[in-house]
Amino acid sequence: MIGQELYQCRSMLQALEKTPSSSDKIPRFSSTSEMSYLQKLISKYQEDVEAMALDRKLNPDQRTAGQLRRAIRKAGGSSKLTSHRGTAAVDS
Repeated sequence: MIGQELYQCRSMLQALEKTPSSSDKIPRFSSTSEMSYLQKLISKYQEDVEAMALDRKLNPDQRTAGQLRRAIRKAGGSSKLTSHRGTAAVDS
């Protein structure tokens, strides 16, 4: 009984070792509403994420500068967000 459990553990370990490592990057995408949200902030503040973080009207969730930096990077960078302004949701 113990030998069979040990064999199962070894085979599971070998299967896990064969799986791709977590260093393989998975493409991430931003939603259209997040793209619109970030575009509004970038159109007002350009690259100043510290000022974006302090704007309580355009940043109602009060995201930190680091969170905004990561969101902008995930969306493709500020240059992509400024060049695709017409593709975002319409302002209400």
